[in-house]
Amino acid sequence: IHSDVIEENPEGVFLCGYPVFKEIYQLEARKSLRSGLPNQMILFTIETIHGENDAIGLFRIKQGMEQMERVMKRTLRLGDVAAKYSDSQYVLLVLNCNRECAYLVADRLVNKMFEGTSKYSGIKIKVDVEEVTCDRELK
Repeated sequence: IHSDVIEENPEGVFLCGYPVFKEIYQLEARKSLRSGLPNQMILFTIETIHGENDAIGLFRIKQGMEQMERVMKRTLRLGDVAAKYSDSQYVLLVLNCNRECAYLVADRLVNKMFEGTSKYSGIKIKVDVEEVTCDRELK
């Protein structure tokens, strides 16, 4: 079983589909409840600056999403978990991290998105942070 499940050379963020992300979230919420260590979920929403919903706006959002994935792969830590939530959103789980730390992570990613290029000047990125929680108390 071990040889079947082991990941060779794990590096950086764990990118997965949203259904897997959801299960990892639930597991980490349980672990956080037990350990008392905080985890945060960050939602990145890519929007056009002028609220364009035409083909150009959709193209800009698509480019922004592709760049966000590249930046996440280069920047995030081993153990962080990310998934594409929609055509304009990525969700990120950062472990052992308080709210302030999560905003620092988000700021770092957003800054790297625009670093050294004006290619993405037609988009903006909205950031929402929420603590990972369970619906129950540990007894």
